[in-house]
Amino acid sequence: MAKKRAHRGTGSIHSHKTGKWAGVIGCGYDEKGYVRRYVYGKTREEVQEKLTALRSELRKAKDENRPAQRPDRETVEGFLTGWLRDVVARDARPSTLACYEIMVRKHIASRVGRIRLDQFYPDDVRRLQTGLRESGAGPRVQRLAHAVLHSALQYAVTTKKISRNPSSRDCGVKPPRYAPREMRPLTLEQAQALLEAARGDRLEALYTVALTTGMRFGELLGLRWDDVNLKEKLVSVRRSLQVVGKRIDENAQTKTEAGRRRIDLTSVAVKALLRHKEQMLKDGLWRKEALVPAANGRPLDRHNVTRRSFQPLLKRAGLPRIRFHDLRHTFATTMLTKNIHPKIVQQMLGHANITVTLNTYSHVLPSMQKEAVGHLEAMYASN
Repeated sequence: MAKKRAHRGTGSIHSHKTGKWAGVIGCGYDEKGYVRRYVYGKTREEVQEKLTALRSELRKAKDENRPAQRPDRETVEGFLTGWLRDVVARDARPSTLACYEIMVRKHIASRVGRIRLDQFYPDDVRRLQTGLRESGAGPRVQRLAHAVLHSALQYAVTTKKISRNPSSRDCGVKPPRYAPREMRPLTLEQAQALLEAARGDRLEALYTVALTTGMRFGELLGLRWDDVNLKEKLVSVRRSLQVVGKRIDENAQTKTEAGRRRIDLTSVAVKALLRHKEQMLKDGLWRKEALVPAANGRPLDRHNVTRRSFQPLLKRAGLPRIRFHDLRHTFATTMLTKNIHPKIVQQMLGHANITVTLNTYSHVLPSMQKEAVGHLEAMYASN
């Protein structure tokens, strides 16, 4: 019996010489002749799903009176490379660009880079997610790789390279589940023990300012003496030291616009900074434009600080092993548990909005609520 011919515009499916399945659909004429679009997959069902999506795309183009177009043979890797060079590099911080480049090169292009952009489907995104998971990539890497890919593909939609974003929820693709790193803030007693152990250490001022201002690690390492007003007990956060590859950028912008802020200093922090300034004057290293935390006038490397100073300091103080970033969490949780208004904490931390602060430190809120109810009980106890 002769094989029944498919209706025009519905497409056809056949086995391919590579052992896979292929689908083809005609989509009209252009100035060079008849235009055909192809899709490929491991199974007939997969190709049928891709053909259905392609037919939907072509119907949408017809409804919008767009002419038939020949498929763009640009690959996912080629598109991502151009997107990084022409879009991300123009707007993002150097450290962000470096991070995105690693995500593309190491985790995305190596798995799906050879697929043509116009033939990149939701199933390919799901296979990428599975591949990352099976390779042992952590939740943070999985989410960041998905976010980078999604952002790039959304730009492809905006520039009319593709009609829809195959990594979106609308296409049935869920982003990897969010798994935040465990937060391990110190208690007030532990923070005091840390400062006591740091007394006389060459980085005493660094740890004291970290615990009493909540500044980010990069902001602390990029702090200059002309940002510090010891008389007025103020510090101005204007920049963040960033490491891009092997290059140190001492003048990188803070993480957000809200990151440029002024923070009041405690007397404890002022005294530690004064002692540090006196030592730098003795060593002939103090200058108004010099970095506050420095090694012989040179910027400190955050990994060296963590490995050679911070972790040994925790051990001397008899404290659990934590990240340097947990000193920022220590500041925030201490402030919130002392009933400091979250809006003040947000401004001191340099968060873009109060939602970030409340979401990050939501674990502190239940204890605050119990304390608030205790105050109410005391107020109305006489009634």
